[in-house]
Amino acid sequence: MTAATLQRWRERDGWDEKRAAKAISVDDLITKTLGKINDLLDSPEFNADAFSKAVSQLKSLKGSNTVNDVIDCFAYFSAWTVEQRAFYPDNLTDDFIQKMTYWQDRYIQTHLGNGTIKG
Repeated sequence: MTAATLQRWRERDGWDEKRAAKAISVDDLITKTLGKINDLLDSPEFNADAFSKAVSQLKSLKGSNTVNDVIDCFAYFSAWTVEQRAFYPDNLTDDFIQKMTYWQDRYIQTHLGNGTIKG
């Protein structure tokens, strides 16, 4: 087997793309796309077509909520709950908040396998 044969297989079978697909998460792609959009907005030679394509790409990547989206939501909700405890001390007890956090964690752990949250 020669280096040329390996190169031909690599190109024919898309080895680089397959490796990248395993190494890059949807969150990574979203972050990179947001960076590209930011660069386009800051560019003195703003290109509306490139911007439109990048936004469209972002929308297609963001088809479903990721685990990170849910974690962020739970974190904000938990912080809000702790703030609200001052107004509703009988309902928002430490025990209630600990149980809520436990079930939020269980939900996240259940869905970590594929990186997206479904129903």
